[in-house]
Amino acid sequence: MLPITSSQNPKFKAALKLQSSRGRKEQERFLIHGQRETSRACQSRVTLAELLICSAAMTSEQLQEAQALAESARVTLLDLTPDLFAKLAYGERVEPFLAVAYQPRLELAALELAAEPLVLVVEAIEKPGNLGALYRSADGAGVDAIILASPQTTPFHPNAIRASMGTVFSVPTACADSEDVVRWLRERQIATFQASPAAAQSYTAIDFRRATAVVFGSEAFGLSAAWQGFPGVSLPMRGIADSLNISVSAAVIAYEARRQRDA
Repeated sequence: MLPITSSQNPKFKAALKLQSSRGRKEQERFLIHGQRETSRACQSRVTLAELLICSAAMTSEQLQEAQALAESARVTLLDLTPDLFAKLAYGERVEPFLAVAYQPRLELAALELAAEPLVLVVEAIEKPGNLGALYRSADGAGVDAIILASPQTTPFHPNAIRASMGTVFSVPTACADSEDVVRWLRERQIATFQASPAAAQSYTAIDFRRATAVVFGSEAFGLSAAWQGFPGVSLPMRGIADSLNISVSAAVIAYEARRQRDA
């Protein structure tokens, strides 16, 4: 265990820069806040660079668990003072434990799918909290992959990781421009539907037992012209609202697909 007591320490300064999207992009690394999220990242074979703790705020059991995780991940355990660790903390649920991890590659060409996959495609999503919630639903429903089409945020944003409860690491993910995603789906003959409140066809009328992708657009702007020509699918809205939150819509459709596949 290596103590860190100065804000000028190079490892601390590098970790501090990971709080910004620019820093994450430059270093190709990101922060994982919380022991549960870090453990799930390791289970999903995310490579850690180091673990950072504040032993002064930990119980002996927590410290032992942190040491065991560092040993299994073969990384250095950095022990920060309370004031330094506070500068790295995120959100209201502050744990004296976080990890620095290398960003997994998200190339579309590397995405491996089952024979009859269920895929959720999300275009131009902006809010990391919504993205994280979508991952949590996809993980629960057993979705085979999430494809981020022309995204405005990434699953490595701290709020996405927190909202997903670490499931951003469990669902296979790829990222590409919308046109490339359209081409990829067509080449694999995956039946593709665009989620739209105006679509005449209900989500319960779709046969999700075959290879299927459902595309969700930005809540503010909907889907781009790249998805024109694909049939639409809708969730019936009985109140005054014209649509649901994207993560809720995805959850409803994903669980209907799971119901059909388990029948």
